[in-house]
Amino acid sequence: MKETLQVVPTTRQIQLNDRSILELKFVPEGGGENPTLWWAAQRFMQGAKRFQELELLLPKVLQQWNSYPRVSRNVLTGQLTVSLVGNDFLHAQSEAAALASESLLHFRAALDSAVYQLSWKNTGNRPKGTAFPFCNRSDKWRKRVHTDLKGVADKYVSRIAQLQPFNGVSWTTQLGLLSNRDKHDQQVQIASVYSCQVDMKQEYPDPTRSDLKILQVTNAQVAFVFVPPDRKIDTKNPDIATDVLIDIMRGIVDFLNPLLEEDHVHPIQVVQTTNPD
Repeated sequence: MKETLQVVPTTRQIQLNDRSILELKFVPEGGGENPTLWWAAQRFMQGAKRFQELELLLPKVLQQWNSYPRVSRNVLTGQLTVSLVGNDFLHAQSEAAALASESLLHFRAALDSAVYQLSWKNTGNRPKGTAFPFCNRSDKWRKRVHTDLKGVADKYVSRIAQLQPFNGVSWTTQLGLLSNRDKHDQQVQIASVYSCQVDMKQEYPDPTRSDLKILQVTNAQVAFVFVPPDRKIDTKNPDIATDVLIDIMRGIVDFLNPLLEEDHVHPIQVVQTTNPD
């Protein structure tokens, strides 16, 4: 079974006055004149939409994927050789990568917006230079508080500290690494990686070479993973792209929802469904 995430936006009720001419004006809820966590929720929703587009795209990519490795054994030396039919054994999907990149952009912006609003709410003034920190070393934390969280109330600083990578929190660690790479190095990439089992007892003649035997390939699977900067993928523990993004989304929702409720903003509703593989 595969677990997916659906984020459900809330609806608003609009009351209309009894007038002969009806004028409808759509203004963003919350406005920009006062601090509100509503903006952070909206940025998260944009990222969630990109994620849902990614989840719809990947099965289509999989349907078009038709490359299978051919495993052969040299009957003279016993050496095994793996050759590929097609060139997408490790192929970065540009459209999928773009959607993942946009998701990460919005997710990080949602956290930055939350910090901005919390500082403004606490001090009464619009802050400058605030950001949600991603700190890998505890001895650097106080400096990050001074630069990134100035004006934020202590109780929220403590809550943000608990979520830091130096505390071993996976979703902030992944979001910091991926979004920093996406902004400063290169766009995150998603690769389709093929895995299979080889039945050493099932051999067939190679029609093109008499010195080779073709081995039976079974249990073939394709996984979509984030490609690390060194392009060396850990096949035993790959970073499945959608799993990583779901973990990030859950973490952000758990962080934002208490803030939204305190701010009398409807919390983000997450509906989990299970789909057959």
